[in-house]
Amino acid sequence: MSYVYIEYNFTVEPLQPGTEILIAELGLTGFESFVETDHGVRCYIQKNKWKEDRLEEVHILSSSEFTIGYTHKEIAPVNWNALWEKNFDPIEVNDV
Repeated sequence: MSYVYIEYNFTVEPLQPGTEILIAELGLTGFESFVETDHGVRCYIQKNKWKEDRLEEVHILSSSEFTIGYTHKEIAPVNWNALWEKNFDPIEVNDV
């Protein structure tokens, strides 16, 4: 079954420990996966589990010690297995 996800792309200053704190708090609100970037973190949550008020639970976003900005977008469902198979280059092994 494919799910529609929402991707949030956060920029964080200072990067550390801000990114670590942000990931920990977002994980508690239902975000499932995280990718650290050079400027912060991208994180993902299933659209059917998202509620607009979730970010109100993330205390670091209102902290004066950090500057955090973000954008978000919807990610269409992808058949990752089919995509992997399409880009897979088999390796031939000959008996010697």
